[in-house]
Amino acid sequence: AGVTGDRVFSVDPKAIEARLEGYAEVASAQVRVRWPNKVEIRISERQPVLAWEDGGRLWWLSRAGVAYLAREQRPGMAMVIAPEPALTIQEDPMAPALDPEVVSLAVSLSGVFPSVGPLVFDRIHGLGFQDPRGCIGYFGKGGDFALKVRMYETIAESLAGEEGRVALISVEDLYAPYYRYKR
Repeated sequence: AGVTGDRVFSVDPKAIEARLEGYAEVASAQVRVRWPNKVEIRISERQPVLAWEDGGRLWWLSRAGVAYLAREQRPGMAMVIAPEPALTIQEDPMAPALDPEVVSLAVSLSGVFPSVGPLVFDRIHGLGFQDPRGCIGYFGKGGDFALKVRMYETIAESLAGEEGRVALISVEDLYAPYYRYKR
């Protein structure tokens, strides 16, 4: 807050609130000056819903796509690995670094497929994962999640006899799903 040693009469609560809310980790701040010499600060932290490794650096993302550096490991949090930087980090810490629809899709995918480990993000194909059946599944960057999951499972089940030969199943575009064999 930067008020240590200041006279209580010179403390501007609204200015301190604005400064604290300028940090991406802070969802809201309330500052009150109390007589004779107290400054009370209540901070509500932004809750991360997704861990995102972006070109080797670990970030946390809120549902709104706001990114801030991860402070610790949180077991159970959805995780995405992007080998090449995909987040758009701007000067304004409140500006979304990622489309909230991608954040929502990643959280949903991790919930439906918890055993696949971290998700991957490819700029062309969007979100995906290494399927335990031996192929990579891609779901794109948004759209009707429930329908994509049903379509993916239907395609994967129809290819059950082909395990080990299928390289990729893509439901990025609901109107043009496809699969590819290994070469």
